Amino acid sequence: GPIPDTFGSLKNLRYLDLSSQTGSGGMGLTGNLPSFTTLANLKRLDLNSNSLEGPIPDDFLRDTQVDGFEHLDLSKNKLTGKVPSVLKKFQVALYDVTDNQITGIEDALCDTSLGGAVAAYGCDAVLCPVGKYNRLGRQLDQESCKDCPENSFFGATSCGDQVTSLSPTATPDPNFDQKAILSTFYDALNGDGWTEKDKWKDASVSACEWYGITCDDDGNVESI
Repeated sequence: GPIPDTFGSLKNLRYLDLSSQTGSGGMGLTGNLPSFTTLANLKRLDLNSNSLEGPIPDDFLRDTQVDGFEHLDLSKNKLTGKVPSVLKKFQVALYDVTDNQITGIEDALCDTSLGGAVAAYGCDAVLCPVGKYNRLGRQLDQESCKDCPENSFFGATSCGDQVTSLSPTATPDPNFDQKAILSTFYDALNGDGWTEKDKWKDASVSACEWYGITCDDDGNVESI
């Protein structure tokens, strides 16, 4: 199912790992990618190997602090459009948008003044262009992007990158508290089928006691 927009209400969230949800039987996470604009304290966001679609929002992670940021992984989804310039605040090695249906890169991300691999390889450091590929889907070292005429999207990690798009999915009501947000997430991803789900949706205990949830000293969810 879709990622609830209500995750934006978890202002103290630092780590969110919802990668490889397809392994639980089906398409995994679907629908559009939320902006997560208000998650200023986020350090790591891993959504790889799902079925998220639509463009990466222009205001994606807008308020997330650069200092201490560790990693963003949106690879192996069905995201479309251009990689937005909002990501230029992060070092290129800290984000991965390979293996999607990306059709362009905003010029600001290819500015050699950003340094690092971008200074050396330009746009190829963000994603290999259409008609190219390599094992990383981009050039971060001496391994250049290789020819593959049949590849029709940016960022391919193999030769032959055709994927099937999905239908849009509705998003839930954003006016929830932490426990309701997590319960919606549980239902959307068929939590009853999870291998580990101890205490999830148990109304008699704090959401901080649900399996896999970590909270700060004030009871705010900071890791899932």
